[in-house]
Amino acid sequence: MIVLEITEQQKQLFDAVNILIDNQLTKENTTNSKIGIMLTDPVDGQTQVMLSGVQTTCLVSENMLYWVQKGDVVSVQDLYNDGKNLYVVGKMGNEMDEPSLVFANQYDDKIYSGVDGMFDDELDEKITHGMVGEEWNNDNTQS
Repeated sequence: MIVLEITEQQKQLFDAVNILIDNQLTKENTTNSKIGIMLTDPVDGQTQVMLSGVQTTCLVSENMLYWVQKGDVVSVQDLYNDGKNLYVVGKMGNEMDEPSLVFANQYDDKIYSGVDGMFDDELDEKITHGMVGEEWNNDNTQS
């Protein structure tokens, strides 16, 4: 049986190599994604997002500018994993502090799409219910 003893010098060399590897791994250009809540509507391509309890300024990717708003639950990507280039790249829903308008097919009872805001210009209020092809009375009953 061969017994290998690690000398103090070998242990120090091993620890030094581990430190170098750890430092190199932290510099690696990888992305990191987090989930947050938008605190503001996008202005000039930027918004404030609450990420892990910290209010953070994030850029909003061009394809998301008109799809996200205050109160939305969003996916934020840290492009270089350094906390400097944070982009809102996706939307998962919203905080649901008010009803959303959802379109459902009454024949197969499936939901096909939904939106966070649809407004009646004459009444200056958000529409939160209705059916395509059906008329609704003021007391929310069908005519």
